[in-house]
Amino acid sequence: MKRLLIYIQLSLAGLFGNSQSISGWLTKLDSSIGQSGSYTEMKMHRINTLRQSEKNDSKPELYNQYLSLFNEFSTFNADSAYSYAKKMDSTAVLLKDSSRINYSKLKLCFILLSSGMFKEVFEVAQLVNLRYLNQREKAEYYSLMARCYYDLTDYDHQLEYSSGYSSDAEKYLDSAINLLPGSSFESVYYYGLKSIKRGEIDSATMYFRELTTRTDLSLHQQALLGSTFADVFIRNGKNDSALIMLARAAISDIKSSTKETTALQNLATLLFKQGNPERASTYIHKAINDADFYGARQRILQVSSILPMIEGQMIKAVKEEKQKIYAYAMVVTFLVISLVVLASITIRQNRKLAIQRDEISNKTFLQQDLLTEKDKLLEEKEFLLKEIHHRVKNNLQLIISLLNSQSAFLTNNEAILAIRDSQRRIQAVSLIHQKLYQSGSIDSVDLKPYITELITDLEETFNVNHNVRLEFQIDSVKLDLSQSIPIGLILNEAVTNSIKYAFPPGEKGQISISIISNPENKIMLRLRDNGKGLPGNFDINAINSFGMSLMQGLARQLEGSFTINSVEGVDISVIFPVKKYDAKNIASTLINNYSAIQL
Repeated sequence: MKRLLIYIQLSLAGLFGNSQSISGWLTKLDSSIGQSGSYTEMKMHRINTLRQSEKNDSKPELYNQYLSLFNEFSTFNADSAYSYAKKMDSTAVLLKDSSRINYSKLKLCFILLSSGMFKEVFEVAQLVNLRYLNQREKAEYYSLMARCYYDLTDYDHQLEYSSGYSSDAEKYLDSAINLLPGSSFESVYYYGLKSIKRGEIDSATMYFRELTTRTDLSLHQQALLGSTFADVFIRNGKNDSALIMLARAAISDIKSSTKETTALQNLATLLFKQGNPERASTYIHKAINDADFYGARQRILQVSSILPMIEGQMIKAVKEEKQKIYAYAMVVTFLVISLVVLASITIRQNRKLAIQRDEISNKTFLQQDLLTEKDKLLEEKEFLLKEIHHRVKNNLQLIISLLNSQSAFLTNNEAILAIRDSQRRIQAVSLIHQKLYQSGSIDSVDLKPYITELITDLEETFNVNHNVRLEFQIDSVKLDLSQSIPIGLILNEAVTNSIKYAFPPGEKGQISISIISNPENKIMLRLRDNGKGLPGNFDINAINSFGMSLMQGLARQLEGSFTINSVEGVDISVIFPVKKYDAKNIASTLINNYSAIQL
């Protein structure tokens, strides 16, 4: 009865927030899109604040910190969320806490589902033991499984399967509703969602209108409500109301830095159908960027399938506009000719103007020749720099081969090991020059593919088996030559030491490598292993180790800090500022590095 009264009141009042026009809400959305970078920066600040406390020795507290980081990433970046779900799971195993173990698997299911990996969702869900979950967590499990089956229904349109998926989804949704407080947002929302799936539009409208009266909804809840309620209006043919709902939902998603969303996609689709391809194109590109940032593979395919239709409509509009311009041009040309004929007294002025035009034309041709020559010189410069990188790489490979030949005549194991270490260091530098001449950039190195290949080479060199697992978390960072070489050499030394000394034969272990950039234009390189750690009497200032001295010296070359700790293994970190160098100095930098390697 209470819900019926609320429904009647809102029906008389109209759509909440509908006092503003559609164009007004779209203008607000455009403004929010322009500020999305600021919202993302605030999101990253919260994440970095949480990350600073990851070294907590208390396992329960560490588990809670991983859970907080997972919640931050769950609708922001799938790969990071997955990483923290795995960390939750491993920490829960160490705690031998069945409740936490099963809840961490539930979080893993969420991120797999958001990435469109249905098979993996079911595999992990089978491992969740509900008797270790509390009532709220069970409701979360049932709602997630309901979402999974509903998504499968939308994904697989074959009637013989989709009807079964819908039935299973409704059963799970009923189980979730039975565990939730009747007045909670989730309970009312799930009632409305179930009504939509059944085709009971009036019932769904009543539940969703009740939720619109609440003032305590989070940004995520507002976005979820707006996106779903828009579907109700579309089914009732009220597209204007649906547009407002989707715009409000998209604004809430942007303010909460939610990348795992469908509001912009649905808004772009609806605008396209109403003949507004320009705005539809803007929003669909934003939706594609968000889906790509989040890592939602299935959604990227869905959104990308809409883009060609929108772009095609825009091309058609441009062609029609060109035809109008051509028509106007013909009219203008006719008028100009008529004026020239009638204004014969201005012939002398026209002759003067013609002379001036010729002079301008000659100057223009001269400028074009100069620009062409400039482009040619730039191409030659780029070719020469690439050739330098190529030759430096070949020379370094020749040095590696010479060292390899020399080692065949040595009998002293220490000398042989020293030569092997030198070969690996030279290979780290050689790989940088290889990346430079193979890539489109001649003055900067993309660290992610470079480090991945460097570590792969080390794995093959040491014949690393499955007992030692290497994990990566590398931001998209590009550095110039003067900073890329020290980074490669530091990683070469650190990873080599971990592989050689951290783990006793036959013992399993893990080596984690991360490169993270922050808004302060600094980069943190970090390597951690869970091996036996450093000796108890280890003193970095007293130890006589060339590799340790080399890493410290390279950190100073980067004008950064070098720290090494031994807590549950070895933890090495280097923090340094990113520097921009003038492209004119690239050649001299290459020559200096090459000379240093030869010496």
